[in-house]
Amino acid sequence: MERKIHEKKGSDFDAIKKFRLEKEKPVLDGFWNWLDCQTAIKNSRMYKALVYIQNRRPFLETYLEDGGCSFNNNTSERSCKAFVTGRKNWLFSDSVDGAEASALTYSIVETAKANGVDVYYYLKYLLMKCPTSLTSDEDLEKLCPWHPECKEALDELHRQHQKAIFDAM
Repeated sequence: MERKIHEKKGSDFDAIKKFRLEKEKPVLDGFWNWLDCQTAIKNSRMYKALVYIQNRRPFLETYLEDGGCSFNNNTSERSCKAFVTGRKNWLFSDSVDGAEASALTYSIVETAKANGVDVYYYLKYLLMKCPTSLTSDEDLEKLCPWHPECKEALDELHRQHQKAIFDAM
């Protein structure tokens, strides 16, 4: 159903929410009704599974409230892959500070990727701006890859880079 929704509705979150409420909510309601009718011996594996799913009901239905939410966590799982790979490299960090620096770098890179920003230009932009612990929250917000001011600056860096390549020819 989710694949069909996104093929038909694209990224119109209100339309996705409406479709989910019309088509998926009745299926979920049927599942919850079926679940409520199930009985199991206390402390059995079935009992534990039933309690587990019933305790998570509000969280499992969250995606119905917002068309921008995903039904699954596949995107999150894919973004964690870099950390799993990096974890092997962190074993060879010479210090806790070095491992922390690696983790922070991974976080910055993955945030840029998640926001559709070119990582090279984003890192270059951050290094040019050199934020410090004294940088205000407002100024830090402007450095975030989703901020319009940052996106404009990244586009300008990209244009400058392209111009330099063209001029070198």
